[in-house]
Amino acid sequence: MNLRSLLRRQNSEGLPKLPALEPDDALGDDRVDERLERLLTPTELDMVRRHRV
Repeated sequence: MNLRSLLRRQNSEGLPKLPALEPDDALGDDRVDERLERLLTPTELDMVRRHRV
């Protein structure tokens, strides 16, 4: 039996939204990098930086 089927699903409206950053915002890029450094391991951070467009 799949136990996930017993759980109630959350609507996406109830989840917090990520802040939108302007693509030309230099400070925004710094904030994104700082946030990524806090959330990711060094290996994951290197992978994100390598594949960023």
